[in-house]
Amino acid sequence: RAGKLSDEIKSSDVSANHSEPLRQLRKFVDRFANLEISKLKENDPQKAERIFRRFLEQGSEVLCAAAAADPVATVSCIAMQVNYPLMAMSPSDNLKERCSALLEAIEDLQAIFGKYVMPLEERFRGRRRAEEAAVRATPIKLKMLVPDEEELVERGGVELPGVSEVPIELPPGSCLADLRAAAAHLCKGGTPRLFCRGRFLAGSASTLLAEFEALREGCPIQCLPSNRFAMPRRRPLDGAVSSS
Repeated sequence: RAGKLSDEIKSSDVSANHSEPLRQLRKFVDRFANLEISKLKENDPQKAERIFRRFLEQGSEVLCAAAAADPVATVSCIAMQVNYPLMAMSPSDNLKERCSALLEAIEDLQAIFGKYVMPLEERFRGRRRAEEAAVRATPIKLKMLVPDEEELVERGGVELPGVSEVPIELPPGSCLADLRAAAAHLCKGGTPRLFCRGRFLAGSASTLLAEFEALREGCPIQCLPSNRFAMPRRRPLDGAVSSS
């Protein structure tokens, strides 16, 4: 809610169009007055206070948004359509105090936000920037699984290339193009297709490697030859004689 309120206050500083938050508030207040306030009987202060608390519980977000956009219009709306009908039907010192406190809070909302919420938002943003800077400054260490023609494995009488795990280290801020270049150097023959966790590493050449969650977690990258596979080598059957 703090982030939503922050956006409302920032937008109110640069935009003169405050009609939408106020429209939502008036719509909510009209509906609440018809469903709740209209049922209040005279001289029932306890029920009036319950209705007032219910109004705050149900309308806190729309109320904050409207107050951030236009506190003067919000105060006028609440005073005339909520506070006045409640006090007219069931006046009490406690309810009067609550109504006055609500209007004061609306008037002071931007100052309260700037004093308490904004510093917390800035602290979170600063921490996020520090984390991102640390990621950019740290070398990227990865594990590549590449075909190994020298380490053949036999499966069903067919020799297939084995797989070697090769650790690599890329500079901070490396992107997908850098990873593809490193994979092409290791595979020695065309640009390989890269997979991680069984899924293709898709993205533009400028996509940062730090954006891939699987790579951040250290999952190995499987390299497969692009559009072609090494032909399997069939071993001669036992006892077979080679032709001269």
